[in-house]
Amino acid sequence: MKNTNTLLASALAAAMLSAATPAAAQASLTLFGGYAGTSGIDDATSNASADVKNGATFGVAVGLPFDASRELQLLYNQQSTTLTPGGGAAPFDLTIRHLHFGGTVFVDRAVGQGFYAVGGVGGLVELYRKRVAEEPNDYAAWLVREVQSK
Repeated sequence: MKNTNTLLASALAAAMLSAATPAAAQASLTLFGGYAGTSGIDDATSNASADVKNGATFGVAVGLPFDASRELQLLYNQQSTTLTPGGGAAPFDLTIRHLHFGGTVFVDRAVGQGFYAVGGVGGLVELYRKRVAEEPNDYAAWLVREVQSK
């Protein structure tokens, strides 16, 4: 509970500080936390499905000025969850890490003013299993292979 209160206080302080600064080109750092939900994962090849536990997520976003009308952005996000493969396989803990690079271009104006376009590219950095299941049809191994092949 203490960690949650500290995270909320930090997020509130960051929001208040960012609201008090002008919208000029400047570096920014945003810490955030949230709650992620999912309806599960389906394997189209075998028609198998797995449940993924909803849970807390946290991350950091960094914005850096590139020039007068453009800024670069970096986002890192992490969620710890439990995957329940079904079919008799044992559930296991899983950490999902995501990294995203992007940017913003403000049309005919300085950063923070007028119309803008946003773009980026990102993906799964790592799926980390905390406990290895001793199952012959290891759904976790399939999931890791599927993600790494994309």
